[in-house]
Amino acid sequence: MFLLLLACSEYDLKPSANVPEPLGDSGLVELFAQLETDPTTIASVVCEEQLEVVMLSNVGEAELVVDAVSIDGDGWEVVQADVPLTIAVGESTDIVISGTDGTADLVIQSNDPDGELRIPLQAAADTSPWVELVEPAVDEIIAEQAAVELVALVSDGQDLPEQMQVEFSSDLTGSIGTVTPDSSGTASVLWAAENRDPGLQTVSVSVVDTCGLVEFDSAEVCQQAGYEADELDISTWSFSGTASWDGSNSWVELTPATTSQLGSAFQTATSLDGSSISIRFEFFIGNGSGADGLAMTVIDTSRMTSFLGNAGGCIGYGSHSECDGGGPGLPGWSVEVDTYQNGHDPTAQDHVAMSLDGDVANPQAWAVLPEMEDTGWHTFEADLDSGHLTVSIDGVAYIDQAVSVSSFPAYVGFTAGTGSLTNEHLIKSLSVTEYACEE
Repeated sequence: MFLLLLACSEYDLKPSANVPEPLGDSGLVELFAQLETDPTTIASVVCEEQLEVVMLSNVGEAELVVDAVSIDGDGWEVVQADVPLTIAVGESTDIVISGTDGTADLVIQSNDPDGELRIPLQAAADTSPWVELVEPAVDEIIAEQAAVELVALVSDGQDLPEQMQVEFSSDLTGSIGTVTPDSSGTASVLWAAENRDPGLQTVSVSVVDTCGLVEFDSAEVCQQAGYEADELDISTWSFSGTASWDGSNSWVELTPATTSQLGSAFQTATSLDGSSISIRFEFFIGNGSGADGLAMTVIDTSRMTSFLGNAGGCIGYGSHSECDGGGPGLPGWSVEVDTYQNGHDPTAQDHVAMSLDGDVANPQAWAVLPEMEDTGWHTFEADLDSGHLTVSIDGVAYIDQAVSVSSFPAYVGFTAGTGSLTNEHLIKSLSVTEYACEE
């Protein structure tokens, strides 16, 4: 566009520095349009299709006429541009383009004296994130009591770790937790023992980026079954006879140091496989005149009628004509710590013996023990796995042999008895594991 100006030479005025120079002697000044864009370049990560708005502005001194808008290259197209179009001085208008995956130029042709204007365009299609399950490891056997930390590492070519979401899950228990990774790409959750199911299972981790692309990793692991009963929940135990919970000392008293006592305490919250089990606890025998002993019993819940066997030398779990009561023994298997010799005992010394179904006169295995009535706490461990029984006291294995025990649903508990002689029999710190996993 041209603007006619009158040159007032008779007033001897000089043109301002901001005023266009006259075109020769004619006094005419030519004004130009000038195109400016925002943005001047575009680079974007594309989920499916990325729309971009480009603002065209006339920063010149004459009307801007845009004759054509086009794409030179791949992966981009013009969505909205009503050309030709005219933009007044100081005004703007928008055009819309879209990109999928490729490099191109947005080409704008106008009456700007500089000619066509090119805006570099780059669209990179989003790529899937990467994830690795670090913990637990493949084929790991998870202990039954402790909380387990699940850990994964993630990364992405376009997103920062903090922009992604990570979920851990198990095919047995479902979702374990969803977290945001830290800046290093590490994501972790604690898997509480009470939220885990025993047995073989697949632990998985998934990561989703800002475009919704998802990647997975997984590991097959095995969760042992069991429980700890250090802090006793009275409602989950069955007490019979003289047995009771001593809350002030956090232990089970099976018998006081009094004659003719009989007591039992069984943990009934969890039923486990009685043929594949590991049991650990601490016991105390003493403060009396020397009888009779205590027993740990894995009782067959499908055959039981009571939590008490017979008194005296049958120590509350067994059955024998010598014993007071005359009833049946407890079904399942038992390991006794016997501190008094009865006629059916294999030795006069303190001893450990394993019997089936309370048959105290015919133990499957037995061994002599050092003095157990020493008013000290002793650690007892029994492991029955694949038909092999190991019994240790204070870290020394006294029984280590094959035994014949079939699978059955079981509770774990304790019995003790006194006769004409006495002892206090105490239990604490019970831990039970079912071997739900093969080593």
